[in-house]
Amino acid sequence: MSLKVGRALQPPAAPGRRQHFIREIVERDIAGGLGDVVTRFPPEPNGYLHIGHAKSICLNFGLAAEYGGRTHMRLDDTNPEKEEIEYTEAILEDVKWVVGGDEVPWFGPVRHASDYFGVIYEFAVELIRKGLAYVDSQSPAEMRASRGTLTRPGVNSPYRDRGVEENLRLFEEMRRGKLEEGSAVLRAKIDMGSPNLNLRDPALYRIKFARHPRTGNEWRVYPMYDLAHAASDAIENITHSLCTLEFEDHRPLYDWVVEHFNNVSCSSSSPRQIEFSRLNLKHAVTSKRELAGLVRDGAVDGWDDPRLPTIAGLRRRGVPAAAIRLFCERIGISKVDSEIDPALLDDCARDALEDAPRAFCVLDPIPLVLDDIEEEEELEAPVHPKVESLGTRRLLLSKNLVIDADDVWDSEERGMPPPTGWNRLVVPGGRVRLRYACVIRCEEVLRNPLRLKCKVERDTFGGKTGANGKAKGIIHWMSEERGEARRVRIFEPLFLPTLELNPRSVRDYPNAVVEPTDHEIVQFERLGYFRRDIDSSFNRIVPLRAKWTPPPKKEIPPVLDAVSKLEFVAGTVTSCEPHPTSEGLWCLEVACPEPRAVVVSSVPSAEKNDVVVVVVLKNTKPRKFGGFESQGVLLFVDEKLVVVPSSVAPGTRIAPSGCHDVEPAPPSQVKNKKLWEKEAQPLFSISPDASVTVGDRVFCAPDGTPAEIREEENLF
Repeated sequence: MSLKVGRALQPPAAPGRRQHFIREIVERDIAGGLGDVVTRFPPEPNGYLHIGHAKSICLNFGLAAEYGGRTHMRLDDTNPEKEEIEYTEAILEDVKWVVGGDEVPWFGPVRHASDYFGVIYEFAVELIRKGLAYVDSQSPAEMRASRGTLTRPGVNSPYRDRGVEENLRLFEEMRRGKLEEGSAVLRAKIDMGSPNLNLRDPALYRIKFARHPRTGNEWRVYPMYDLAHAASDAIENITHSLCTLEFEDHRPLYDWVVEHFNNVSCSSSSPRQIEFSRLNLKHAVTSKRELAGLVRDGAVDGWDDPRLPTIAGLRRRGVPAAAIRLFCERIGISKVDSEIDPALLDDCARDALEDAPRAFCVLDPIPLVLDDIEEEEELEAPVHPKVESLGTRRLLLSKNLVIDADDVWDSEERGMPPPTGWNRLVVPGGRVRLRYACVIRCEEVLRNPLRLKCKVERDTFGGKTGANGKAKGIIHWMSEERGEARRVRIFEPLFLPTLELNPRSVRDYPNAVVEPTDHEIVQFERLGYFRRDIDSSFNRIVPLRAKWTPPPKKEIPPVLDAVSKLEFVAGTVTSCEPHPTSEGLWCLEVACPEPRAVVVSSVPSAEKNDVVVVVVLKNTKPRKFGGFESQGVLLFVDEKLVVVPSSVAPGTRIAPSGCHDVEPAPPSQVKNKKLWEKEAQPLFSISPDASVTVGDRVFCAPDGTPAEIREEENLF
């Protein structure tokens, strides 16, 4: 059976193809004798897909299509408590829409991890028989305590040496629901002393009494993700298991499962896990858990709210699938974590929408009366100024028009003349051109309610200058007789840069007047691209391109621009141990949000059970201290640690006020250009009130709360 994919993800022409490390790996594998390239897209049906998933969709489906292979669509339904049929249906619809084309993009039927529950269970039984797995009856708290830390090895469970028969009996009791939830788990017997915490006898199965959407109450034990994912890849003969960087530390466990699964099943399947950086948008939430919270709390109007970065929300807003594919192509594939400016997605949407038909829209209408118009006049305007094949549209110039309030400067009401550069209508007495029509002059302003009385300059039709000279401004308009009343919404980012909800994320114009159009997507001239919503209102997809102006150099010193390239984030200290070989050094585990090992010469102070949130410099190359690798730098000032309020979420980027909002520099640049040593360190100091400053700027948490200084005391 050959795979049919939509036109959108067919291989690009060779000269325009962007090479990346995963393509290089696949090409080497093919040169080494690999047959068909087989990838998979395995989301968990516990929410709607977001823009981050789009990157994985384009990579998995695009890569397989490029090399004549196939992609499996598989739903990782191993957690019945959070999974719903609604999410499954939405995921499949989103994948088909993003990939594009007329055919179902995946190979064969939709697969589910639950399809393999029986096979995976028998595999677990064989692991027990071979002495590679055991049932652990410790409590969750006891298991966590015995797991160890980055510097302290784990401790064997007292149940690790149970006999095979007892383990088989207990596992069967787990299977039949005779043991309570949380009372036992099946663990792999690997190495509690491994430096990789994922290999310290990881859990393979847990007890859950929840009803599964597909298997009902058939199962009372469910495989953990690391087991189900690797075993499913082996069953389906996946060749390249592509996942994001947070699974890099899980790769040894993935390989362990695949190796032993092949030994048990006598299979030669050899899926290879390859990690790439996830897609993170600046000032946006791309976590299904947090998105679900917004929906649950009523902060947004469902998963397809046009303000959300979900694929359903982007589709409802009107962003074309081609724009999302172009966006994923432009950001590329790498192993470097970064935050992408949403402006790049806007640019891709504008490129995809360039050929959309044009129309007028008056958002906030003000009545305008043309006193000297006796009869209505039909005017002709292009549907698109550059696409002649779209033809023309008819505009009605009548006595009663509406224009936008933003195009009017009422000097009497404002008590001042218009600002320099104002090129629209000044009332009374001002002149302005009605687009595709003529120049008008405002003769009188009537108030309560506001109306403008104007006259037409007859010698200015057809773009002519006329006897009174050129009018500087051009505005759009609509006749009251022909215009249609429509609600129009203009969206701003849902989150402020502080990641607080933006109270002005929607600008609603319930009384807008639009030019009649049958098109679903249209460019309202001067306003942007819009899509007709299900209630016949219009949502703005993206504004027109803004003219870029450089930031004022005098306001932001160049040195702060350099500091902006350092990626400071909030991180929660989760463990702290003395260095195993170097006296005076401490090894911390900091979640930001992925665990990072950091070596320091002193540690933050805290009361018992306090949560300590520190400032971590992430974009530095790892360094070894006495054989222990430090993956980040904690911010100290005068040998005192900088901490931020515990309410700041781990991973939140923190920057000195006044810095540019720029992409962090790669680790090599931080070192080679010595941004940290030369630029940043001399800037940091402690003011008399013990706040941290950079130059004359206070180093604050995102909510504006100044950072604090903690004395050098042991954390534990």
